[in-house]
Amino acid sequence: MAGRMPRRAQKSMLAPEQLTALYDKLSLSAAARSVVEQIRSSPPSRNVQGGRGNVCVRYPSVKMGLTIQAESHTLELPAIYRKEYEDNVLEFYDQPPRIILRWQGRGGRKTGTWHTPDFFVICRDGMWWEEWKYEDELERLAKQQPHRYARDADGRWRCPPGEEYANQYQLGYRVRTSAEIDLVLHQNLVFLEDYLSERSPAPDPEEVARIVRLFRGQSFLMLSDLLQQAGDTGPDLIYAMIARHILICNLDDETLTSCEHVRVFRDVHAATAHRAFKSRQTTHEVVNLEIVFETGTALAWDGKDWEVVNTGVNEVSLKNEDGKVATLSRGDFERCIAEGRIQPIRSIAIRENPADALLRGASKQDLQEANRRSALIEPYLAGQKVQGGDVSARTLFSYLAAYRSAEQTYGNGYVGLLPQHKRKGRRGERLPASVLDLINEVAETKYEDLRSSTPWAVYGKFLELAEQRGIPTTSFKTFLARIRARPRAAQVRKREGDRAAYQVEEFFWLLEQSTPRHGSRPFEIAHIDHTQLEIELVASKSGLNLGRPWLTLMIDAHTRMVIAFCISFEKPSHRACMMVLRDCVRRYGRLPQFVVTDRGAEFLGAYFQTLLAAFRRSQKIRPAAQSRNGSVVERHFGVSQSQLIHNLRGNTKLMRNVRTVTKMVNPKSLAVWTLPDFIGLFDGWLRECYEASLHPALRMTPKQALEDGLRLSGYRKFTLIPYDSMFELLTCPSTRNGRAKVLPSRGIKVNYLHYWNDAFRRPGVVNKRVAVRYDPYNAGVAYAYVEGQWLTCRSEYYHVFNGRTVSEVQRASQELMRGRQVVEKSRSASAARLGQFLLKAEQTEVKSLEQLRDGEHRASHLNPPIAVAAKVDATPSIRIQRRKRKPLQHYQDAGV
Repeated sequence: MAGRMPRRAQKSMLAPEQLTALYDKLSLSAAARSVVEQIRSSPPSRNVQGGRGNVCVRYPSVKMGLTIQAESHTLELPAIYRKEYEDNVLEFYDQPPRIILRWQGRGGRKTGTWHTPDFFVICRDGMWWEEWKYEDELERLAKQQPHRYARDADGRWRCPPGEEYANQYQLGYRVRTSAEIDLVLHQNLVFLEDYLSERSPAPDPEEVARIVRLFRGQSFLMLSDLLQQAGDTGPDLIYAMIARHILICNLDDETLTSCEHVRVFRDVHAATAHRAFKSRQTTHEVVNLEIVFETGTALAWDGKDWEVVNTGVNEVSLKNEDGKVATLSRGDFERCIAEGRIQPIRSIAIRENPADALLRGASKQDLQEANRRSALIEPYLAGQKVQGGDVSARTLFSYLAAYRSAEQTYGNGYVGLLPQHKRKGRRGERLPASVLDLINEVAETKYEDLRSSTPWAVYGKFLELAEQRGIPTTSFKTFLARIRARPRAAQVRKREGDRAAYQVEEFFWLLEQSTPRHGSRPFEIAHIDHTQLEIELVASKSGLNLGRPWLTLMIDAHTRMVIAFCISFEKPSHRACMMVLRDCVRRYGRLPQFVVTDRGAEFLGAYFQTLLAAFRRSQKIRPAAQSRNGSVVERHFGVSQSQLIHNLRGNTKLMRNVRTVTKMVNPKSLAVWTLPDFIGLFDGWLRECYEASLHPALRMTPKQALEDGLRLSGYRKFTLIPYDSMFELLTCPSTRNGRAKVLPSRGIKVNYLHYWNDAFRRPGVVNKRVAVRYDPYNAGVAYAYVEGQWLTCRSEYYHVFNGRTVSEVQRASQELMRGRQVVEKSRSASAARLGQFLLKAEQTEVKSLEQLRDGEHRASHLNPPIAVAAKVDATPSIRIQRRKRKPLQHYQDAGV
């Protein structure tokens, strides 16, 4: 059988009686059973992180019925797929509870640490912890911690401390490496995952018979030819047959996305014969079957040597050493090749001619000089004698000698005329080893650190150390060249940190098709991200400035097609993420297999991850501060801003230099676009301009790439998600608090709007706080969880949205919510202004009262009352009040 064929993943959580039977079969002790039960009942001990630049993944496992974490999408994720589709694996748990490892350190001192393995695996033949590492990482760790990681006699990696811990419970501990990962098989499993699920319907027997008839007696066909002959419904049918082992492919060596190089065998027997034929080859090179069809190829057939003399469309003619000619049909010939009855005698090995290598390495000046020399010696090679010339006879004889020597050595005299400037001079290292060692030492200890010393200052330290050690010195120019020749990224990382080093790291070039970073088909990988658009928008009726909107975008990585977007005034949140997923289903009826996001809180929340897990979609979380992982969506943000938004009134491009902006050119005063009109404009630009333009990376339009990709990889209609009321409810987000109070006469208030349902009249519901959800695309309805069920509530604006299309409701709802939000903020601001005004009035009243009191107090001290003594008699003493002082003019008029 060709390759390891995957089995359909089924939920295989062990029942208590099955687990007990497995315990008895493995003879596990009570302590071991207790440990296993603790692992099975415990959540992951930690959330995986991407601190080392790795892409984390959350994979919804069908076998386990829960989401499994992978710390790397190139190591742990292939391991998860391997466990998901292996019959021997019954259960596997990510990030099990921590265990303690103890080993002896370098100095003989005992060392211990808490360790979290990557998986705990329960199989039919055993149970063990698993730790996954990259091969080069293990090599480094084995040098640093030789007692923790080591190789056994068979070359396999082991962890003796882990094995020691597991042995006390009669369990196992295994170290798995990247060398065990078959990335080709992993890519094929990702490609076939939809067809391996229980949602994939069984192929119709009549359609299966139709596909088998296309082989016309041949043992195999190329996948591209089979897809071409099968028609429009062929891809889905063929991939379903491959997933169900009706048709056989070598999934270990051939990727299904490279359909022109994939052989599809009509049954297991043909695939087994071909595998046996390949295993009996004596050469180390893989012989392509197409080579056998070339004229002149030597073959071995029934103990005799044969030679291919003719290859036709339907027949192949062979001739043996006796001159006898045999003609076979092409089908019979391919069958004999597949079964091993006809074998090539020798493989064709193409080696480059040394003369061609010399010619390819010659520069333009070398070729010009060789042409000049060839023209000088050409008469002598023809037997002619030429008198005089620009060069001496000695020089001509040297050219002739070089020509004839090369003719004998390489079979081509022309290459002997090529100048050999590259071999001249002293090409070796001129600096002594002691000087080089000191330069490297100074670079590591004095230059490559966080002090970021200048090269001139470090050169001074180099001179001082060289003088102390008696080592020769070199010039500053040579020292600087040696410093700059060291690895640039590592040097910047030590001097400026990881983020600065990321800017100078080499770009990742994809050399193999085993791990395509943009996926191998449409709707395999999609990126989601947010950006604030550089344009001011206004309200439709009042003209009130509503500010700059936010764009949440989902773009297919393989086709660069924008498959969903959401424009709103709300800052990035889980609500915008759920709305873009809803928009994707509304447009295409499906969700991408992998959703790539950053580490924003809106992508790590329960709402977003639950929605993906509900539809069995995986999430990839790219590392922080590494924008190249999201280059597809980041580039599209720049394109949309430069091509569309910066050419509209009210764009804020001028605000980058805010000091030069005047009131006349302020974007807030120039804004004319409303949110509904802008959403329609953006959608039209995507469909009419962006999707219809040639993409430089694709060399075709995104729309054409999407159509061609779906036609070749299958439409997968059984994965379509119905856009119904249940899906809308699942994608409806909640408010920040998640709950709202039921008011007696107004109902619930969500996003500054009131919603009502007749159930709110019930006595037990009034004044109660209930869970709520709202529809950002339809402000006419909201949902409240009352008495164990979700109820649809209508808003006071329901009559406005009733009978409108989805797009109209979406655009109007966004504007309405933003307008009410601005009004509420304005009311709050008005209340604040009124409060400040009244507070000032109170302060004025208090100040006036204090001034009056101070005036009276001053008057009492400046003009004290005069007491007049009364006559001493029997009459009681009386107080005579001081009369009011007359003005001076009064006394003058009186003649005083």
